[in-house]
Amino acid sequence: MAKRSGLGSAFYVDSHDISGDIGMLNSIALTRALQDVSGLDKYGTERLVLRSDGEMSFTGFWNAAAGASVPVLRDLPNTDVQATYASGPSIAEWAATLIGKKTAFAAQRGADGSMALTGQVMGGSGFRLEWGQLLTIGKQSFASTQAVSAWQATHNYALNDLVQPTTPNGHYYKATADTGSSDSVEPTWPTNGTSVVDDGITWHDEGLLPNGIDRGVGSASNFGLAAYLHAFSLGSGTANLKLQDSADRVAWDDVPAAAFTAVTGGTKQRVQTSTSENVRRYLRVLVSGTFTNLVAAVHTVVYRTQQ
Repeated sequence: MAKRSGLGSAFYVDSHDISGDIGMLNSIALTRALQDVSGLDKYGTERLVLRSDGEMSFTGFWNAAAGASVPVLRDLPNTDVQATYASGPSIAEWAATLIGKKTAFAAQRGADGSMALTGQVMGGSGFRLEWGQLLTIGKQSFASTQAVSAWQATHNYALNDLVQPTTPNGHYYKATADTGSSDSVEPTWPTNGTSVVDDGITWHDEGLLPNGIDRGVGSASNFGLAAYLHAFSLGSGTANLKLQDSADRVAWDDVPAAAFTAVTGGTKQRVQTSTSENVRRYLRVLVSGTFTNLVAAVHTVVYRTQQ
């Protein structure tokens, strides 16, 4: 694996993206308390593993515009914030999320006239800082929902409708020509980016169903997952987001207890499955509902050991 820099990183707090106002993440720390239980008869130290914790500290620039660093960070409420660092803008990028208390907001005016701020979030919600992967393409925009339903025989489709085969093959198809209804017999679906004529409909192969990550061979886990949502904005309507998993990237199933509460505006959320849930190799987030212009990021943490 190639080494990389931190260029292109992002920093989200609740429903705000303040990446452009943060110049440095000073610390993203996952820590664990230890208890010394060394007996008198021992020649070395014995310790028990105790609770985990987390901390994020950062240095930023002074920006008092709405939704920017100063109005987002200046208050120190008693309620928790959800802070996420994403290592890049692509799907499957590594990310860390901490739900905790903002404990510091300090401004420094330098002798040269510069104005900067520092801040800190520390664990305080009962959840530790968690590392995982993005299920969205960074802060992803969804213009509207468009269901991908199973193909139907002798059905009147509209231009740009989306379907998948009745026996899923992992791909989906868009109606690019519409001069009647579909055939009574399902077509042979291409998987190489070409088109197929289906009586009065022409379907174009749009590629693999979107928003899936491959966690690698042997990466299935029997210990469940947690997922974090940052919904930055929503034009109108209601959006529903849930996680699905697959063993072959063809047949997908809902992950139990991994659906977020319906989104009607800017929000933050965390969901967690049973700690005995089997999470398969492939994961994706599915967006549905009737809405316009959803902007959101989803980060998932698949547990590799018993929680």
